[in-house]
Amino acid sequence: MPFAQDASYLNIGERTNANGSRAFRDAMLAGNWDECVEIAKAQARDGAHVLDLCIDYVGRDGAADMAELAFRLSTAVTLPIVLDSTEPHVLLAGLERLAGRCVINSVNYEDGDGPNPGSPR
Repeated sequence: MPFAQDASYLNIGERTNANGSRAFRDAMLAGNWDECVEIAKAQARDGAHVLDLCIDYVGRDGAADMAELAFRLSTAVTLPIVLDSTEPHVLLAGLERLAGRCVINSVNYEDGDGPNPGSPR
């Protein structure tokens, strides 16, 4: 789907990223979902156009964390959510709860997707 914006730049609220925001990560690790939502609301008030939601953190159930936060953000903020993960099942958990208001950020193949037919083996 084409994406058009009125502003000359896209302001992505990064404070809802567990890898970039210590406050968000600490709240998420503590299960303090209300604090996570408040961080998202503050980003919206401060002028973000979209929110970067990244919950990937070693040792956590990413799909469960994404499901919880995507569900809460779906009614707490009106901004589109940028789902940021390298794990398809984590992205799916977010997509299932955000009713079409998403941008997918990090679908990649960090660990590879199998042998590349055009490369030496």
